[in-house]
Amino acid sequence: MNHDTFKEYVMSHCHAVRDFRRRAVVYQRLKHATGKRDPVMEEKAIETMVERFVCSACCNLKRYIKEEDQDSRQAWITFIQQQDVLASLEVSASQIVLHDE
Repeated sequence: MNHDTFKEYVMSHCHAVRDFRRRAVVYQRLKHATGKRDPVMEEKAIETMVERFVCSACCNLKRYIKEEDQDSRQAWITFIQQQDVLASLEVSASQIVLHDE
């Protein structure tokens, strides 16, 4: 499973990415509250934060998927379900502390 497929799967099966994005929006707005806001730059910063969150989760899981199964969507899904990864990801997303939050 590649990064984009993983992100799509996570977004369609749990709220972790959505919840993290919501917190990233608050963080970016607080970060630039006193200065002039650039909505385009703000959205870019939020997307970067979300991509790092997803990439981190994907890279961490990849270590536990057998090398010969790395491209198998079903191998990833089986591991994710057996290890209750989505619930853990939701908890992790809610516990991440963003500076100035």
